[in-house]
Amino acid sequence: MKIAERYARATLSSNLRCDDKHSDTDTLMAIALCGVDMGPLVLRVKMANDVGSLHELKRAWLAVVAKKAFAQSWPDHISVKKAVATSIEYWLNDICPACTGKKSDQIDNTPCLTGVDCPACNGTGKRAVPCDQDHAPYVRDLAYTLDGIALSATNGASTKLRHECAIAA
Repeated sequence: MKIAERYARATLSSNLRCDDKHSDTDTLMAIALCGVDMGPLVLRVKMANDVGSLHELKRAWLAVVAKKAFAQSWPDHISVKKAVATSIEYWLNDICPACTGKKSDQIDNTPCLTGVDCPACNGTGKRAVPCDQDHAPYVRDLAYTLDGIALSATNGASTKLRHECAIAA
């Protein structure tokens, strides 16, 4: 099971005992201490479906994106607030609805794929960015950045867990 899935399960755990038979606490602590700014928050929203943290993520993400927009001299017609809201919405639900992320059409009445790229997503498995063409490159970049934050957080947590297991052994 991947660390992100373990984290999602751990956030719903009713047993956070810390002993040989229970490891949910270890996962929660590793994510919390992963060393990635916004990492735990990003994972809480995406993997644990924590709607209560969504507002906090939007606020924190707005601050990050505003700095990024200034540093990269975004054009005036690109709304930072719109890019933030759209990037989070897209990032949370980026799977192509036609192929459900499989990147190919399914043969009718079978579990098999045709091998032909899905015409809706052109074989990417991702849906189109839900905004005008001016904002789309910025939103896509922000969504990739959110993915990167989540990946860095899970990698950092995995490293911490491996290190702790090595010390315990």
